[in-house]
Amino acid sequence: SSQQNSAPPVNLPAPLPSAMVKRNPNFGKLASSYLFVEIRNRKEAFMAANPDAKLIALGIGDTTEPLPAVIVEAVKAKADAMGTREGYQGYPEPYGEDDIRKHIAKEIYKDAVSFDEIFVSDGSKPDLARFQFLSAAGSKIAVQDPVYPAYVDQSVIGGKTGENKEGRYENIVYMDCNPANN
Repeated sequence: SSQQNSAPPVNLPAPLPSAMVKRNPNFGKLASSYLFVEIRNRKEAFMAANPDAKLIALGIGDTTEPLPAVIVEAVKAKADAMGTREGYQGYPEPYGEDDIRKHIAKEIYKDAVSFDEIFVSDGSKPDLARFQFLSAAGSKIAVQDPVYPAYVDQSVIGGKTGENKEGRYENIVYMDCNPANN
């Protein structure tokens, strides 16, 4: 019966090409291999060829010990509190929680600095990326070499570099770390 399908057809307009999100062209400048994958592959190849070798691998700064119990318990307590109306906090304080900052000022800096001079962040990689937002396009970036790859990648993605030529990006000053300048 025709009354069961009586809803008028919906005519949606075709998407406009200008409304499409365009990819950041700087992603295309990133090096094709992630350094830590390369380090792992070389380590595995070396160990396969030298099974009796005693290798001290310093290539990837990974953790080697479990979290201390006091930290695990504090994280659990905070997570449990976030599941209650009384303990829910929403967004954190912009400079870090005051009680943590006060503890850092007292226990680490022995009150040589005030807690309001302390900034607790979510890590160095996001902080360095945010810092780069402050510099104008065309600003030179300097990095130690060897360098943690994410620091260079942030510069590339942010449009601060030129092309990668022979493993180094244009518009980055690479400060070689070697025995001659130790």
